[in-house]
Amino acid sequence: MENYDVMNATGCPLHKQYMRGQLPKEGEYMPVIHVWLRRSDGCYLIQQRAKSTDPVPYQWATTTGLPDAGETFLAAARRETKEELGLDLPWTAFKKVRTVITHGGRYRTITQVYLAQLEAPVPTVHPNPLEVRMTAYETLETIREKITQGTFWDYPVLLQDETYFNALEEADR
Repeated sequence: MENYDVMNATGCPLHKQYMRGQLPKEGEYMPVIHVWLRRSDGCYLIQQRAKSTDPVPYQWATTTGLPDAGETFLAAARRETKEELGLDLPWTAFKKVRTVITHGGRYRTITQVYLAQLEAPVPTVHPNPLEVRMTAYETLETIREKITQGTFWDYPVLLQDETYFNALEEADR
Protein backbone atom coordinates (compact mmCIF):
# COMPACT_ATOMS: atom_id res chain seq x y z
CA MET A 1 0.00 0.00 0.00
CA GLU A 2 1.24 3.47 -0.86
CA ASN A 3 1.95 6.00 1.89
CA TYR A 4 2.11 9.78 1.70
CA ASP A 5 3.82 12.37 3.89
CA VAL A 6 1.45 14.44 6.04
CA MET A 7 2.06 18.22 5.93
CA ASN A 8 0.98 21.32 7.80
CA ALA A 9 -0.85 24.24 6.18
CA THR A 10 2.39 25.78 4.90
CA GLY A 11 3.58 22.56 3.26
CA CYS A 12 6.12 21.60 5.90
CA PRO A 13 6.31 17.89 6.71
CA LEU A 14 4.87 16.75 10.02
CA HIS A 15 7.20 13.71 10.01
CA LYS A 16 4.41 11.18 9.81
CA GLN A 17 2.80 9.20 7.05
CA TYR A 18 -0.67 7.96 6.24
CA MET A 19 -1.74 5.18 3.93
CA ARG A 20 -3.36 6.22 0.68
CA GLY A 21 -7.07 6.54 1.35
CA GLN A 22 -6.55 7.73 4.92
CA LEU A 23 -7.67 11.35 5.17
CA PRO A 24 -5.66 13.93 7.11
CA LYS A 25 -6.88 15.05 10.53
CA GLU A 26 -7.55 18.64 11.62
CA GLY A 27 -4.42 20.74 11.01
CA GLU A 28 -2.98 18.16 8.61
CA TYR A 29 -2.80 18.26 4.82
CA MET A 30 -2.39 15.74 2.04
CA PRO A 31 0.00 16.55 -0.84
CA VAL A 32 -1.53 16.32 -4.34
CA ILE A 33 -0.24 17.05 -7.84
CA HIS A 34 -2.11 18.07 -10.99
CA VAL A 35 -0.32 17.95 -14.35
CA TRP A 36 -1.73 19.75 -17.36
CA LEU A 37 -0.13 18.71 -20.66
CA ARG A 38 -0.60 21.29 -23.42
CA ARG A 39 0.11 21.19 -27.14
CA SER A 40 1.29 24.26 -29.02
CA ASP A 41 -2.28 24.80 -30.34
CA GLY A 42 -3.44 25.35 -26.75
CA CYS A 43 -5.30 22.03 -26.39
CA TYR A 44 -4.77 20.00 -23.23
CA LEU A 45 -4.34 16.25 -22.99
CA ILE A 46 -7.13 14.96 -20.77
CA GLN A 47 -8.02 11.44 -19.74
CA GLN A 48 -11.15 9.53 -18.94
CA ARG A 49 -10.45 7.67 -15.73
CA ALA A 50 -10.80 3.86 -15.81
CA LYS A 51 -11.34 3.18 -12.12
CA SER A 52 -14.84 2.16 -11.10
CA THR A 53 -13.76 2.87 -7.50
CA ASP A 54 -13.28 6.61 -8.10
CA PRO A 55 -15.79 8.84 -6.24
CA VAL A 56 -17.39 9.52 -9.63
CA PRO A 57 -16.33 6.65 -11.92
CA TYR A 58 -15.14 7.30 -15.46
CA GLN A 59 -15.04 11.08 -15.25
CA TRP A 60 -12.58 13.03 -17.35
CA ALA A 61 -9.62 14.59 -15.58
CA THR A 62 -6.11 15.86 -15.95
CA THR A 63 -3.21 13.78 -14.66
CA THR A 64 -3.34 13.78 -10.86
CA GLY A 65 -1.90 11.87 -7.96
CA LEU A 66 -0.29 11.83 -4.54
CA PRO A 67 3.44 12.06 -3.99
CA ASP A 68 4.65 8.87 -2.36
CA ALA A 69 6.29 9.18 1.05
CA GLY A 70 9.68 10.84 0.60
CA GLU A 71 8.90 11.92 -2.98
CA THR A 72 8.87 15.56 -4.09
CA PHE A 73 5.86 17.12 -5.79
CA LEU A 74 7.85 17.46 -9.02
CA ALA A 75 9.02 13.83 -8.95
CA ALA A 76 5.40 12.75 -8.40
CA ALA A 77 4.23 14.87 -11.34
CA ARG A 78 6.77 13.21 -13.61
CA ARG A 79 6.03 9.71 -12.27
CA GLU A 80 2.25 10.05 -12.58
CA THR A 81 2.58 11.34 -16.16
CA LYS A 82 4.62 8.26 -17.03
CA GLU A 83 2.42 5.80 -15.08
CA GLU A 84 -0.91 7.07 -16.40
CA LEU A 85 -0.04 8.14 -19.93
CA GLY A 86 3.26 6.45 -20.77
CA LEU A 87 4.92 9.84 -21.36
CA ASP A 88 8.48 10.01 -20.03
CA LEU A 89 8.99 13.77 -20.14
CA PRO A 90 12.21 15.45 -19.00
CA TRP A 91 12.28 17.17 -15.62
CA THR A 92 12.57 20.53 -17.36
CA ALA A 93 9.22 20.04 -19.12
CA PHE A 94 7.31 20.59 -15.86
CA LYS A 95 6.62 24.16 -14.79
CA LYS A 96 4.86 24.72 -11.47
CA VAL A 97 2.17 27.32 -12.13
CA ARG A 98 0.53 27.48 -8.72
CA THR A 99 -0.06 25.94 -5.33
CA VAL A 100 -3.62 25.63 -4.03
CA ILE A 101 -4.19 25.06 -0.32
CA THR A 102 -7.64 23.68 0.48
CA HIS A 103 -8.59 24.17 4.12
CA GLY A 104 -12.11 22.80 4.26
CA GLY A 105 -14.50 20.26 2.90
CA ARG A 106 -13.79 16.56 2.80
CA TYR A 107 -10.17 16.98 1.80
CA ARG A 108 -7.48 19.23 3.21
CA THR A 109 -4.86 19.32 0.50
CA ILE A 110 -1.83 21.16 -0.75
CA THR A 111 -2.07 20.83 -4.51
CA GLN A 112 0.80 21.80 -6.75
CA VAL A 113 -0.36 22.43 -10.31
CA TYR A 114 2.13 21.83 -13.12
CA LEU A 115 2.02 22.70 -16.80
CA ALA A 116 4.08 20.77 -19.33
CA GLN A 117 4.26 21.98 -22.90
CA LEU A 118 4.22 19.07 -25.37
CA GLU A 119 6.69 20.05 -28.07
CA ALA A 120 6.31 19.02 -31.71
CA PRO A 121 6.37 16.31 -32.68
CA VAL A 122 3.91 15.57 -29.88
CA PRO A 123 4.86 12.28 -28.22
CA THR A 124 2.59 9.29 -28.60
CA VAL A 125 0.44 8.61 -25.55
CA HIS A 126 0.39 5.05 -24.18
CA PRO A 127 -2.38 5.09 -21.54
CA ASN A 128 -2.26 2.59 -18.70
CA PRO A 129 -5.58 0.72 -19.11
CA LEU A 130 -5.81 0.18 -15.35
CA GLU A 131 -5.91 3.96 -14.87
CA VAL A 132 -7.12 5.49 -18.15
CA ARG A 133 -10.01 4.48 -20.45
CA MET A 134 -9.23 6.98 -23.20
CA THR A 135 -7.52 10.29 -23.88
CA ALA A 136 -8.39 13.40 -25.86
CA TYR A 137 -7.03 16.87 -26.56
CA GLU A 138 -9.45 19.64 -25.61
CA THR A 139 -9.48 23.41 -25.16
CA LEU A 140 -10.06 24.96 -21.73
CA GLU A 141 -13.44 26.12 -23.03
CA THR A 142 -14.45 22.52 -23.77
CA ILE A 143 -13.06 21.36 -20.42
CA ARG A 144 -15.21 23.98 -18.67
CA GLU A 145 -18.24 22.73 -20.62
CA LYS A 146 -17.48 19.17 -19.47
CA ILE A 147 -17.33 20.44 -15.88
CA THR A 148 -20.76 22.07 -16.31
CA GLN A 149 -22.09 18.78 -17.74
CA GLY A 150 -20.65 16.86 -14.78
CA THR A 151 -18.30 14.76 -16.92
CA PHE A 152 -15.00 16.37 -15.83
CA TRP A 153 -13.63 16.73 -12.30
CA ASP A 154 -14.66 20.16 -11.01
CA TYR A 155 -11.31 21.27 -9.62
CA PRO A 156 -12.43 24.85 -8.80
CA VAL A 157 -15.15 23.43 -6.52
CA LEU A 158 -13.14 20.51 -5.13
CA LEU A 159 -10.19 22.76 -4.27
CA GLN A 160 -12.42 25.69 -3.27
CA ASP A 161 -10.58 27.96 -5.71
CA GLU A 162 -12.65 29.76 -8.35
CA THR A 163 -9.44 31.01 -10.00
CA TYR A 164 -8.00 27.50 -10.48
CA PHE A 165 -7.72 27.76 -14.29
CA ASN A 166 -6.28 31.30 -14.32
CA ALA A 167 -2.71 30.07 -13.80
CA LEU A 168 -2.94 27.87 -16.89
CA GLU A 169 -4.30 30.73 -18.97
CA GLU A 170 -1.62 33.12 -17.71
CA ALA A 171 1.34 30.70 -17.77
CA ASP A 172 2.79 31.92 -21.05
CA ARG A 173 1.82 35.58 -20.93
